[in-house]
Amino acid sequence: MNLSEGTHTLQIWAEAKYNDGNTTVYSNLLYYTFTIASSVVGSTGKFINIHKSFESGNFPLSSLMLNATQYESYSLQWGYYTDSLQTNTTIPVVWKLLNGDDDQNPTVIGNITASNQERAAALQFIPTIYTEDGVNTYIAAYFNDTVIEKFPIYIVKNNKVKVNETGFYEVKMSAYGKTNDSTDRATWTDVAGNVSTTFTGVQWNTNSGWYNNSFRTAGSSEYATINVNPFSNFNSTYGKTIEIEFESEKVSDETETLITIGNPSGARIEITADTATLYNNGNTDVVHTNYKSNERLKLAFIINAVQEDVENRTAESGLAYIVNNGILERAAIAAG
Repeated sequence: MNLSEGTHTLQIWAEAKYNDGNTTVYSNLLYYTFTIASSVVGSTGKFINIHKSFESGNFPLSSLMLNATQYESYSLQWGYYTDSLQTNTTIPVVWKLLNGDDDQNPTVIGNITASNQERAAALQFIPTIYTEDGVNTYIAAYFNDTVIEKFPIYIVKNNKVKVNETGFYEVKMSAYGKTNDSTDRATWTDVAGNVSTTFTGVQWNTNSGWYNNSFRTAGSSEYATINVNPFSNFNSTYGKTIEIEFESEKVSDETETLITIGNPSGARIEITADTATLYNNGNTDVVHTNYKSNERLKLAFIINAVQEDVENRTAESGLAYIVNNGILERAAIAAG
């Protein structure tokens, strides 16, 4: 295939006619856009390929508009190919979400390395924003800080949720889009990039490292240490909420600690395969919950502060809640 540099598109669909040709049925449209970018990636013949399936009868002939839904997982298949079959050259691609065409501070949503000898991993992320009328959001692919392709994406507000995420996080960790093939696989920071992670014993294979938009380990010798202690700066006015989503697999010892959040010998949350417990500074159990191992869980620990002014205190003041998969399950007075 001899194509000049630049963007080229290809559309494929099937038509079936019956009833003496009076009725036509269309398949989904497969829309491909090829970006020949040899001057960008540094080798002749290489190009990025984005492809997307559209619903039957929707045939955009001039432009590609991607569509997603707020808070629902979105997947964009893409590939990397070359006609230089004698060498295995890889290209690190950073995907970013731009709020507007000229966004100077886009959100990084994936770091994926593609090779000409293997299919690139799909870009997967959950959009937390939605597109207002008349305002486009873009997904852009970067190589060495240079945009090699950019696509408008219309993100529809999910009316079933009707909430926006709370801002002003101290720490927000997400594994969406990270893979063991990423050039920055050993780097994991929060949204603001102020909190770092140290990996110990991670093998970066199917059972160890990044897997299915999660961090996965096998055995106590493999773990990640995130440089934050959320209980060291407890907010005496607003309290604190700590949320974590996890899943245990092939559990042989349900008493083994999987996750510790806080001081290992003081105020902390300790999570095993079937229990989660909040401890105070005196190493005393404040509130805990039980669940089944080998299941995916989303736990939230909500710790209310006690107002200094007695007249401002309510029945909620000083209570610590555990919310298990969206259900308020336990509450107890928290102290220390």
